[in-house]
Amino acid sequence: MQIPLSPLAKNIRASLMFSFLEKAKDMERQGIEIIHLEKGEPEFGPPPRVVEAAKKAMDEGYNLLTPSAGIKELRDAIAEDLRTEYGISVDPSKEVAVVPGAKFGVYAAIASIVLPGDEVLCLSPFFPPHREIVEMLGGRFVPVPMLEEGSCRLSMKEFEERLTARTRCLLLSYPHNPTGWVPTEDEMNLLLDLVERKGLVVVSDEVYDKIVFDGSKHRPFWGFQNLAGQVVLVNSFSKRFAMTGWRVGYCVGPSNIINGIVRIQQNTTTCAHSASQKAAVIALKEEKSYSEMLANVYGERRNLIIKKLREIPGLEPIIPKGALFIFVSISKLPFTSTQFVDEFLTEEHVALTPGAAFGEDWNGYIRISMTEQPQKIAEALNRLERFVEKRT
Repeated sequence: MQIPLSPLAKNIRASLMFSFLEKAKDMERQGIEIIHLEKGEPEFGPPPRVVEAAKKAMDEGYNLLTPSAGIKELRDAIAEDLRTEYGISVDPSKEVAVVPGAKFGVYAAIASIVLPGDEVLCLSPFFPPHREIVEMLGGRFVPVPMLEEGSCRLSMKEFEERLTARTRCLLLSYPHNPTGWVPTEDEMNLLLDLVERKGLVVVSDEVYDKIVFDGSKHRPFWGFQNLAGQVVLVNSFSKRFAMTGWRVGYCVGPSNIINGIVRIQQNTTTCAHSASQKAAVIALKEEKSYSEMLANVYGERRNLIIKKLREIPGLEPIIPKGALFIFVSISKLPFTSTQFVDEFLTEEHVALTPGAAFGEDWNGYIRISMTEQPQKIAEALNRLERFVEKRT
């Protein structure tokens, strides 16, 4: 007897990115060496002092559950970090919740805010779990296109055409995955005006806040104090400190929403990993320069990759202002993104992510991750050039 799935589970879309990752893993099990340019994991690993802090915590018996809101030491450190980095004032006892990763943070925030039938605006292309989270919670996901003629730009017209009486929330991602977009001052003002005029709630996923290029500085949405009561900031230690598998992040928001997030966590995951929380305290207090190193490395790597991509006929990269990826148009080539990625993996043993993973409108793009050893990236780009030349 096969038990039927619930509508919730049945309607969640399978991840295109993970389907190609699984294919790549199957090939590796057959002895084929794969170059992984599909994942968003800094290859450096966490700072050694952070690893030692986790070991020390476990050796000292710190292996039990913590308060669902997170340990006080970490919530205090998060508040202090926001104060010193961005000049933002946060009450760590009421306005901060530690969560097991940013995805769960977004889930708990949306679950605390959105009613069934509420509409959630999200820039498109979009991080795939954002759509699934909104829809599994009964909301209506409304993508707002932000790509035009090979570059990212926001348009009030695109927003106005999609606003209705049911529009409740704006779900942001910046620096943006997959395009690396960072809002200009004019674009930020557009977003602020939209939120204020329409009384929207903002869930702002800012996990790449410290990986920005060209001397720019991130500006958290929570930092606009006139809107602080309408904003939930979601962040993580995964990218800033290369702690992707440690599953520790945080939400900052109005006390009533944070209380909702904590109650959801009490009845689902209980808390973030205890030793990871201890290690995250050390990361914030002693490893602030680590993210500067990441930003410098990936900024230089971005420039080299863009230069090579521009030499390959048929590829048109979008220059990222932050994050770990390059979104590349392949619309001049005779492929959909899924065909391109599948054939490239099969023939050249390099794993990429199809643009279709970030919304059906983006099947003419691929996403290339910068998180691999430089020599492997160089080899992957040579294979990419060879692959494209055979088809043009």
